[in-house]
Amino acid sequence: MPTTDVELIIHSLHRNVLSTTWVQRPIETDCEFDRFPSRPGTYRCTVTYDGIELPFQVRIGVITRDGRRSLTYKVIPEKTVLTKKAVLGEFWRGGTTMGYTEMRCDDDIPAREVVELGPTPYSCYYKTKGSKDARYYHLARVHVTENGLEIH
Repeated sequence: MPTTDVELIIHSLHRNVLSTTWVQRPIETDCEFDRFPSRPGTYRCTVTYDGIELPFQVRIGVITRDGRRSLTYKVIPEKTVLTKKAVLGEFWRGGTTMGYTEMRCDDDIPAREVVELGPTPYSCYYKTKGSKDARYYHLARVHVTENGLEIH
């Protein structure tokens, strides 16, 4: 469990990468700071996931509450690794709670690919129980966001 502010940032960086891969692989992080920055600003980190370098921004901000000043952070990927396993897993996890049936995704989703944030060329398809149009598939696009994988 992370115990220092820098360990919390590194944990967040790793969690962000693993949210789009769903595959545990060797992972290392190199940031331009050794201690939590004392000033607001944007700092750079590189996460190396299974030999692939992924650039991140770490934005440090200030919040003042009840006269107390505290620093916050947000990790923002510039690109990430997308895996077919993550797409299928995330679609299945979300779709089963929504009552989707006959769920499937594009066959050409690669096992592993480096992608930019935003929409990908990949899609998943589903039907819904009890729908008037139960004979037709609905389309769900695969997107990679700052927070990970979204399929909608």
